[in-house]
Amino acid sequence: MERESSLRRISRSLHSRLKLGSGSSSSLTDLSQARTPSAGGGAEKVALVDEGSRDKGTQQRRAGANATWNSIHNAVISVFQRKDLGENELFTLNEGVRQLLKTELGSFVTEYLQNQLLTKGMVILRDKMRFYEGQKLLDSLADTWDFFFCDVLSMLQAIFCPVQGKEPSVRQLALLHFRNIITLNLKLDEALSRPRARVPPSIIQMLLILQGVHESKNVTDDYLRLECLIQKVVSPYLSTHGLYSQNEKPLQPSAPSNWGNPPTVKNPVVRSKSYNVPVLSPVEEYDVDSSVGGGPGIRRHSVSEMTSCTEECVSVAESSTEHSEVWPRTPVPITACHPVRTSARTASRNLWIQSPTRCFWSSQLLILEEQHAAAADKVWPDRSAEMDANAGDAGRRRRNGPRPERLTMLPWIFLCSSLWLIVDGQMKISPETVQKWAESFGKDIESLSTKYSGSQLLQKKYKDVEGVLKIEEVDGEELVKKFAEEMEKMLGRKMKSVKRLAEAAEDADLYHVYNETLEFEYYNSMLINTVDEDGNPLPLGGEFPLEKNEHFSRLPVNTQQSNIQVPTNVYNRDTDILNGAYMSEALNDVFIDNFQKDPTLTWQYFGSSSGFFRLYPGIQWIPDENGVVTFDCRNRNWYIQAATSPKDVVIVVDVSGSMKGLRLTIAKHTINTILDTLGENDFVNIIAYSDYVRYLEPCFKGILVQADLDNREHFKLLINEMHVKGEGKVKNAMKESFRILNEAAALGQGSLCNQAIMLITDGAMEDFQDVFEEFNWPERRVRVFTYLIGREMTFAENVKWIACNNKGYYTHISTLADVQENVMEYLHVLSRPMVINHDHDIIWTEAYMDSVLFNSQAQSLLLMTSVAMPVFSKKKETLSHGILLGVVGTDVSLKELMRLALRYKLGVHGYAYLITNNGYILSHPDLRPLYKEGKKLKPKPNYNSVDLSEVEWEDTEEKLRTAMVKGETGTLSLDVRTSVDKGKRVMFLKNDYFYTNINETPFSLGIVLTRGYGQYIFIGNVSVEEGLHDLLAPDLTIASEWTYCETDIDPAHRKLSQLQAVVGYLTGKEPDLECDVQLMQQTLFDAVVTAPLEAYWTALMLNPSGMDDGIETAFLGTRSGLMRFQRYTGIENRVGMSFLTSADKENMFTLDHFPLWFRRAAEYPAGQFLYYMPRQETRAGRIVIATTAITVTVGKKTAIAGAIGVQMTLEVMESRFWAIASQPNDTDCSDAEGICPLRCDSFDLECYVIDNNGFVLISKQRADAGRFFGEVDGPVMTTLIRMGMFKRVPLFDYQAMCKMSVHSVSSARPILSSFYALASTLKWFLSNFLLFLLEFNVCGFWHAEHFADAYAHKKKGDILQPCDTEYPSFVYEPSVKETNSIIKCGHCQKMFVVQQIPQSNLLMLVVQADCDCARQYSPITMEPKEVKYNSSVKCERMRSQKIRRRPESCHAYHPQENANDCGGASTASVSAFLFLLSPSIASFLS
Repeated sequence: MERESSLRRISRSLHSRLKLGSGSSSSLTDLSQARTPSAGGGAEKVALVDEGSRDKGTQQRRAGANATWNSIHNAVISVFQRKDLGENELFTLNEGVRQLLKTELGSFVTEYLQNQLLTKGMVILRDKMRFYEGQKLLDSLADTWDFFFCDVLSMLQAIFCPVQGKEPSVRQLALLHFRNIITLNLKLDEALSRPRARVPPSIIQMLLILQGVHESKNVTDDYLRLECLIQKVVSPYLSTHGLYSQNEKPLQPSAPSNWGNPPTVKNPVVRSKSYNVPVLSPVEEYDVDSSVGGGPGIRRHSVSEMTSCTEECVSVAESSTEHSEVWPRTPVPITACHPVRTSARTASRNLWIQSPTRCFWSSQLLILEEQHAAAADKVWPDRSAEMDANAGDAGRRRRNGPRPERLTMLPWIFLCSSLWLIVDGQMKISPETVQKWAESFGKDIESLSTKYSGSQLLQKKYKDVEGVLKIEEVDGEELVKKFAEEMEKMLGRKMKSVKRLAEAAEDADLYHVYNETLEFEYYNSMLINTVDEDGNPLPLGGEFPLEKNEHFSRLPVNTQQSNIQVPTNVYNRDTDILNGAYMSEALNDVFIDNFQKDPTLTWQYFGSSSGFFRLYPGIQWIPDENGVVTFDCRNRNWYIQAATSPKDVVIVVDVSGSMKGLRLTIAKHTINTILDTLGENDFVNIIAYSDYVRYLEPCFKGILVQADLDNREHFKLLINEMHVKGEGKVKNAMKESFRILNEAAALGQGSLCNQAIMLITDGAMEDFQDVFEEFNWPERRVRVFTYLIGREMTFAENVKWIACNNKGYYTHISTLADVQENVMEYLHVLSRPMVINHDHDIIWTEAYMDSVLFNSQAQSLLLMTSVAMPVFSKKKETLSHGILLGVVGTDVSLKELMRLALRYKLGVHGYAYLITNNGYILSHPDLRPLYKEGKKLKPKPNYNSVDLSEVEWEDTEEKLRTAMVKGETGTLSLDVRTSVDKGKRVMFLKNDYFYTNINETPFSLGIVLTRGYGQYIFIGNVSVEEGLHDLLAPDLTIASEWTYCETDIDPAHRKLSQLQAVVGYLTGKEPDLECDVQLMQQTLFDAVVTAPLEAYWTALMLNPSGMDDGIETAFLGTRSGLMRFQRYTGIENRVGMSFLTSADKENMFTLDHFPLWFRRAAEYPAGQFLYYMPRQETRAGRIVIATTAITVTVGKKTAIAGAIGVQMTLEVMESRFWAIASQPNDTDCSDAEGICPLRCDSFDLECYVIDNNGFVLISKQRADAGRFFGEVDGPVMTTLIRMGMFKRVPLFDYQAMCKMSVHSVSSARPILSSFYALASTLKWFLSNFLLFLLEFNVCGFWHAEHFADAYAHKKKGDILQPCDTEYPSFVYEPSVKETNSIIKCGHCQKMFVVQQIPQSNLLMLVVQADCDCARQYSPITMEPKEVKYNSSVKCERMRSQKIRRRPESCHAYHPQENANDCGGASTASVSAFLFLLSPSIASFLS
């Protein structure tokens, strides 16, 4: 007795420690320490183990056990929180439980599960519905039970699978906790007792299953309370006290009594002969878990005492004491719907035979059968004894098939199941009810949006002023000509500045005498403002004042002085550098004078042919992370295009066996460098030769392709895969090259200007004279440039002879460091005719990104174009040599250029764009030059070679492109599909295109006006005094990117915002500002008309009692770029944190577009609100935007004045929807068809609100908000599309980036031996070491990075490359306003009703939720899919030559050219040791 008393006290102590809410959770180690009894005397001694006395091994084991249990604890709680387990997590948990059972903590696992985990989990489930009552409680409890029974219970059994076979089982513990903590702790009795209570089938299933689970000893009070609940939903019901039937007269209730006191029962159907013997015999329950644990399939729950239910809740019917028939007792599994389980090691979820709502009828009948069988055992005690004696035969009987008595139940099961399926298939949702909901919801949100936006007030204000308005039709042809003239003036000023620079540079050179011993200190941009260790300025450095300047992107600059940048691979004190720097000092005054004459100028520069780069204003040049400056002005497009005329180039590369190792590496780098000197006006192809001739890209066989960025990058990828083999036979390769060039000239293809062959080889043994006599002599129209690779000089004379006899140039390249300088020599040769003629052709480049800005300000990238002009030596003694001194130029920001296409004159959907003579985009709102790789923005490989036809892709016949490339002036109309909101939504527009060329440039300008609102513009007039007063309101802003006043002319104005500039001009404080009078007039008019909204919004905000929670911002915008907004909610409580901030470009006026809410409202009927969820996630939730258009009408012309709206939290709409979409319980359902009362919060219904593009706004699952409905419910969306309610609209993206696998071609052995692997490693090391020794400068590291990058790409396996994609968008067809349909899904039918919500763009969907059609219908996604082209189509696309306009000037030949200057050997010096060592190393590398 003392021992038992001690254990009871220990148990109570443990229970108090484990009680929920007592503090932090106890660990298993805590339990084991708390339950360590004394070894002697039997007395209780609960003592904690002293930490200092533990050995280290024990501590580690316990720490490991606690860590394991913590993971199990977290996983179980996650299951209750409806979170999925991770991949292979179930297996890990299983193993953790197994390990715990083997430790000293194993005996406490079940207790911890029972007192900690299950209690916590049940509280989580209960708290979500703790305060619910009535029907809402029933529906919520049914949903909770389905989740618990289908998901939680099976997962718990799987996690604690190793514990099975022990009593009580995991399943029994979980069900008992659900009963005690949830079922009996809610107001369920009251809810079931309400009249017209609709009891979900899951509630009945829950009660019956819980009734079948007992404690190990007595019939408890909780069990009897549960029976009282069952009596309310099941009749007849055999309870502890007897058979209860609602058809019989119930007992008269008496005063409440304790649960343990038996009530007086009158005439029970079945009576026990003694109150000491319970009516129910031991209940047998089929336990799925027992099979896992290896135990028997039947569990016994014995009941040893007779207890009763209080008379208050017991209603036992009076009845006859005799039965005409009692069903025989048969052990029946009550888990007929339990999951079919796979091994816990391999399955993370369980598969269900049927859903709980589908199979509960079978379970109910089986459980009832078990109850009646138990009662029969009391009637026939002998039979019960026989069953007890033969309990061991149960498994055998089950294997031998159903017993005859069991067969009596099969017809009932079949009948009930069939009836359920019929009812399920005929489930009817009333369209009339849904229509009423839609109408009520529509009125509610319209009233809400109207109230807080003030839309009716604003529309009235514009209506009141219609009498003084003037509406004009926009003349697109006149507008585009006016814009083009303004751009021509701006670009003309840049060209004049460049001409002044060229003249000054040539004059300075003319009077400069070259001095080989010159010593001159210039400002080196790398060294300025830096000191040595002693604090002294570095040579070529010194103090160079810098100040941040708004005009130059807030970079620190010196506007009084230029400075010089020298590439790392050029010696900064080279004689040519010093003479050039000294000579070009004369440009400083011209730089400053140009900037004063045209303050809109940006960077001005002179790029010298010797390699230095003089830049104004002067800056501090920042090297990369390796301390290297890779910028070389001679590689820039503006330099190359200005230095040479357009050219056709065929690169011929030797890939014979002698080119392996270092030679091949140098050859590859040489080809890449040549490609970098080509531009979009040039054409190219590459031929490789050994024993035979092959094209590097077989698809380009026999043709020249445009050397745009796309094709150049394609060639570079192929160059990396080149391998050497065979004997070099260059003769056939030369013939093929001449054939390509001759055919291009004959067919009028290519550049039709310079033609050149670049021969890259390590030697030429054949006789070429007959080839040149046949194809090139005597005119020598094709120049041949030769590059001898490697240190071998045996064939130097042969290779040089080829170049010198074909007006080319010979260079010898022995190291990677020689490549850059030697490749650039060919540019000087091609420039000779132009220099001798002294033709100063002005060139304009394609769009490019400023590399300096890109490295320092990646978030404010600017697309630029450059205007450049060559600078020649005018000295007579060198005239025949055609010496190119360099190139001068200046940059033009395309954003600044596009400001001249006044945005407000183009309307809501209008825009302007620029293209080059090659049809490539210079500027377009839909141009996306960047892509995101991780967190970094990077330019796409083809960002500046995006064709107009790839953006305006509705122009399928390319009429627009052709006309603009040719420089024509005209107009064209197109029906277009345009996407907004990052491609999520589509709009159908009728666009009118107007285009013309910009004189003296290769550019063409186009503008787009949209039919409808875009055709008209209205003009209103108010006094400056009146308008200025309202313009100063605190809630007003204007478009910061628009040009109301030109602030970039006077440096004093550059810090002014546009609003400050307008106010300063109107008040007379800044009279020198140049302002757009018409735009300011419209802005003042809008400020006056919209001014009453400020007072209206303020009045609402000052009445907090009348404010609805969740209304955050009211806003409006007008076509003049004016915006007003009122924040109803403080920033600390605001959900839409970024809405209408400077970072929210999508919803602000920009140079490219009107706000998204403005554009969408303009295409929706004025006065009706359009609702949508923005794409971005916010800090604490999601937001909804409601917007509508405001119009003015004069006569028969209607123009859009603006848009107004309100931003609210999603909860605002959700709360109103759920309140409306639920019929009350007291609804008169006498005449109703289908479900009545119909409630969206019911477990068997799913209700949605979606917008006209199919995106979910409201759903039971809040995570669905913002998703496309086809992803949420594919079957219903598929049906809506088939019925024509939604239309699928295909869209295309020709600027996409797709992940492509990189397959490196290698001729190496597929399986390397260990020796070969070692040799390969040694080869790599020696080759890199040799390159380092041979190059002797940092440049080697720079070039090595390129190859390292290539290998890094291959290691990644996947890289992003440009591709074409197709993606769908969906739009609602408003002609179909409502419909309902049934989807057949095999075993069930799914009904849904859809109804348009009036005065909105929203739809209401009510869907039957208990029929799963996922197997028959796949989800519909909006994910883009890459357009795959087969090899022939892909090749055809690559070969196709679009129409282009060639540059007007060409300088390919001059009779005074000195062709004898054709190059010589490289003078690179190396040590004698390296010269002797390198052949041996090269032999090994081979």
